[in-house]
Amino acid sequence: MFMVDTVLSGGWIIDGTRTPPYQADLCIQDGKIVAISPQWEGNCRTRVDVTGKIVSPGFIDIHTHSDTCPFSAVFPESKVAQGITLEIVGNCGVSAVPILPSCQAEQTAYLRKISEIPVPEEAVRDASVQKYAAHVAQTGYPSHLGTLIGQGTLRAGIVGFQDRPLTPSEMEQMKFLLDDQLNQGALGLSLGLIYPPGSFSPTSELRELARVVQKHKKILAVHMRNEGPNIFQAVEEMLSIAEETGVHLHISHLKLMGKAQWGQAPRLLERIEASRQRGAVVTCDQYPYTATSTILAALLPRRAYDGGSAAMLRRVSDPDPSLLRDIAEEMERRGGADAVLVASTHGSAPEYHGKTVSQLSVCLGLTPAETVAHILARCSGTVSAIYFSMSQEDVHTIMCDMHVAIGSDGSAFSLQDTQGLPSPHPRNIATFPRFLQTVREHRLMSLQDAVYKMTALPAAILGLRDRGTLEPGKAADITVFDYESVCDQCTFTDSLVAPSGIEHVLVSGVFSLKSGSITGARPGQVLLR
Repeated sequence: MFMVDTVLSGGWIIDGTRTPPYQADLCIQDGKIVAISPQWEGNCRTRVDVTGKIVSPGFIDIHTHSDTCPFSAVFPESKVAQGITLEIVGNCGVSAVPILPSCQAEQTAYLRKISEIPVPEEAVRDASVQKYAAHVAQTGYPSHLGTLIGQGTLRAGIVGFQDRPLTPSEMEQMKFLLDDQLNQGALGLSLGLIYPPGSFSPTSELRELARVVQKHKKILAVHMRNEGPNIFQAVEEMLSIAEETGVHLHISHLKLMGKAQWGQAPRLLERIEASRQRGAVVTCDQYPYTATSTILAALLPRRAYDGGSAAMLRRVSDPDPSLLRDIAEEMERRGGADAVLVASTHGSAPEYHGKTVSQLSVCLGLTPAETVAHILARCSGTVSAIYFSMSQEDVHTIMCDMHVAIGSDGSAFSLQDTQGLPSPHPRNIATFPRFLQTVREHRLMSLQDAVYKMTALPAAILGLRDRGTLEPGKAADITVFDYESVCDQCTFTDSLVAPSGIEHVLVSGVFSLKSGSITGARPGQVLLR
């Protein structure tokens, strides 16, 4: 037998295909799986005993916001620490590419407002998919990356933050830009229909862009216009686009927000399945928490953003009664002032971190709506918040649907020297261990089905044929974990804590995590298709 680089010996193979586990040695050579054998008798450079552990394809985080993490000054290990070997960025209509030189300032301000981590200037200078991939090829990254193109980023680059339909020539320019980036290897288009400028887009504009995506046989991912009281209207809009254009629709972070919607998960899933029965291709993703997280400015009505960030800041600095009323109504839909936690002001007001709007309202002597406006004005609109607005029963119901992959909706963070730092949503740190823990504790499905939702399913959604399952010839992106002990160690006010139970993570055959410790390796590249 020939010499191989690495043998993972004695583990229980769960290969991503939903078949039962079996015990075998897995052999790696030159970044690929070369053999899965009951007992490898050949030579190897490194043999790692994983007896009793689960050997799985590397977890694919299909929905992240780590776009600018390759430019970070710190080592962003929180995704690898939870078993992730591939992150898909460019979600919710926001991507680091393409950046147009003529509109760089506006697009950069937009990306910085949405991002949970600092955005260095070099991350957004005349960026394209190919330039982004070239940067990561030069610097490396702990895991692989793939990128979608943000429709909001495209729109901001063409017309800024004007609340109006595109002219025919602007529409053609937008389609040309999208086509170019898809040709360069982007994996699809994402929509963020609650975030300006994406929220300014009529359905007709989305339909035109969907046709471009369908031509490339890639995905249209969407943060829908509503995930609360009008969720069924919002899903109907997107299903109609999928049925009319044939595009593969992927619904991001499927959920039902607000008590008035609780218990409707079966009806929502039935509605999506009915569209599949009519021929549409529809998949989804989900994170396993009952709290959401986004910018605090999500409480503002769409009209507050007309004219861009500067116009929005003028409005919240001196809010009129109608703006305050709209803020109060949206906050109530998300669970009320007690359910909105300020996660980070990105250094502007650290004394607000970890406090609810209700608590800050008392401290400031303002109404909850006035408090939101005050925080946004003081922090230049750049505030991250956590909203406790979902029911566990709905989360579990959606989790059991085999068309729903797992996605963190988070960024990669450093877990070193975290004292005094604000705590982001735990989904950034422990989504995949939390999913496995939830499946185990509530006996929601078999382990092989759980692994499928983290590996082969997202690979198939993205059209990536060289990973997602364990078989000879596939990329050696592998996660080894202890199913009985894997769990989330985070709290909402102390979240920068590594999960437990993830033993080893290999990215293209290189250990990014070994025996539970980060190695510092950067074998990751941008995957293009």
